[in-house]
Amino acid sequence: MKRAILVLILLLQLALAGCGGTSASEAQTAVPVDIFIPMNTGSVGNTVSAATMAAGTIPGGSSWTEPYTTGAMSLAAHRNSLPGPISVGGTTYPTSISSQSIAYNNGVVHDTLQIAIPSGHQKVTVAGWVTIGPAGGSSNNGQLYDYWVIGGTSGINYATMSIDIGLGSSGELDINSETHPGSTEHSAPIQVVSGTTYWANLHVDFIAGQSTVALYDATTLAQVGLVTGTMTASGEDVVDLQIGNQEYGAQSGQTTYFENILVDYTNAVFPLLPSGGSQSQ
Repeated sequence: MKRAILVLILLLQLALAGCGGTSASEAQTAVPVDIFIPMNTGSVGNTVSAATMAAGTIPGGSSWTEPYTTGAMSLAAHRNSLPGPISVGGTTYPTSISSQSIAYNNGVVHDTLQIAIPSGHQKVTVAGWVTIGPAGGSSNNGQLYDYWVIGGTSGINYATMSIDIGLGSSGELDINSETHPGSTEHSAPIQVVSGTTYWANLHVDFIAGQSTVALYDATTLAQVGLVTGTMTASGEDVVDLQIGNQEYGAQSGQTTYFENILVDYTNAVFPLLPSGGSQSQ
C-alpha cells in the first residue's frame, strides 16, 4: 500500500512538472534591439512615406526622412514572422507579433527612406527579412541595387548590402557589400535566387574598418553565406541607415520585399538573430 502511495505521489509530481514546463520557444531569451520596424499600421497598398515609416517603427517618435521621393515603396501583406523574440526599451515582442512587409517596385530606381542613428556609436547591425526581387541573367549584368546603406559622419565612408548582378560570374544574381575605403569596392559575392526570402544581416564597424553581410535560409535558418568588405578604419560615428534602393538597377515587374527590420547600435550584436548572436567586440 505504501509503495502504491509513493508511486502515485511521484506520478502526480511529474504531471505537475509537465504542466508547469516551458517550451523551447517560450524559453528563448528576447534579444534587445534599438529599433524594430514591424509596419503593423496602415493598409496594404498604401505608399510608404517617411510618415508611414514613423508610424510603423518602434519606438514611437522615430524620425524618418525620404531623400528620394519616387514612390517605389508600398505596404504589402505579411510574409515572414520574426525568427525569435526581441525587446525594445524593456518591452518584449514575441514572434507572433503582427507585421506587414514593405514592397519595393524594382521598375523604379533610386528611392530610399532614411533614419538617423544617435551619435556615439561606431558599430551597428541591421537585420531583417529580404525577398530578392531582381532576376539574374547576362542581359542584366552590372545592375546594382543598394538595399541597405549605413553611412558615417564623414559622408564618404559607408557600407551597403547590395545586389550586384554578374559579380561572381556572368548572369549570376549576387548579394555583396559595397564600401568606399578611398574608392568604391565590392566584397566577394553570395549567390542568391530571385523570389527567395533570406534572413539578412549587415554589420558595420567603423573602428575595425569592416562590413559583414550574412544570409540565412528562411526555413532552417542555416547560414547561406557570409562575406566581408573593407572600409576606412576611421572610428567615426554611424550617422544613418537608408532602406530601399540607392542605386540605378531597374527591372519592371519585379518586386523586392523587406519585413521585420531590426537595428542594434547599442550592442551591435552579430549575428542579430536567428541565434541571437554575441556582442560585437
